[in-house]
Order: sequence, then structure tokens, then C-alpha cells
Amino acid sequence: MFYYYNSTNAPRSAIVTGCSAWTIYEYDNYQGDSVCLYPADTVNCYPGFFPYDEDLINMANKGSSARKGCYSNKKLVGKARAPNALVGEFQGPQK
Repeated sequence: MFYYYNSTNAPRSAIVTGCSAWTIYEYDNYQGDSVCLYPADTVNCYPGFFPYDEDLINMANKGSSARKGCYSNKKLVGKARAPNALVGEFQGPQK
């Protein structure tokens, strides 16, 4: 699942959960510039955090549509944990 928050329609940060990438697009209906966002680990399905504008490269404040899967030549892997997390370092599921 792909999450983002901003008061407008354009993401400034994102979290990708699950094992699959998501592609975000500059315009509605999957048009314009795009980038694939991956979780931190696609085998263990650890979430990927993109907490800052610069983590989304040129797509910060631009993304208007998203779809599951990678459909872009640009690929970004999220950080393994959010900075300044309120709880201890994310270690993944306990075995």
C-alpha cells in the first residue's frame, strides 16, 4: 500500500508498505514524469519511508496519481525506518 500526506494533492513524503513497488505520476491518469517507490525490503516486506521532499527527487509536490507496480525507469528504495521514530528502531517481524 502507498500512503502520502500533504494538504494538497501532491506528496511531500510517502510510506510504501507490503512487498511491491508503486509508481507515482506527475499528472492524473498516470501521465507525465514518474518514479517507482519501493519498500525497504521486498523479501521481508519491510516498509519504505520517504520522509523528506528530497527523498522523492523531482516528484515532491508534483505527484497526482499512483498505481501498484513499477512502470518507470526511475527507481527509489525507501529508508528502513522513519527518522525520529517514537518507538525503537524497526527490526521487522519477530520470528
